[in-house]
Amino acid sequence: MIKVDTGKLQNLKYTESGIKRYEKTMLDYSGRLLDQSQRCAEVRRSSGDEVEITSEHVQQAVRIISSDFRIDAPPKWKIWSQVAEYILSGLIGFLGSKASSDDAPKYYLLFFIICLGLVVILFVIRSTNK
Repeated sequence: MIKVDTGKLQNLKYTESGIKRYEKTMLDYSGRLLDQSQRCAEVRRSSGDEVEITSEHVQQAVRIISSDFRIDAPPKWKIWSQVAEYILSGLIGFLGSKASSDDAPKYYLLFFIICLGLVVILFVIRSTNK
């Protein structure tokens, strides 16, 4: 359906693998655009009429296809991990201020250290996972 000018791509310093990927992408996209344009035209046609694909149908197909390229939302566990980091950070501040006083129970310091360790672990896990 689409002919790719490989000579021009070679002049632009595309590698052989880059040229193959470019051709495959163009062929896949053109096939998808053709199918989606036909679907858009079929949906809007009157019963008994032949399917006629207009520029409006092609534009609608482009919008539908390009909406698939949106950025994916972060996984839910990352959001909950960040919420836990914030809560634990607040708890660290509270425990740190209370544990520094002379009459504070010893377990305040223990909870402070545990919360600090958990925040660091959660942050590292969340930051290193894509």
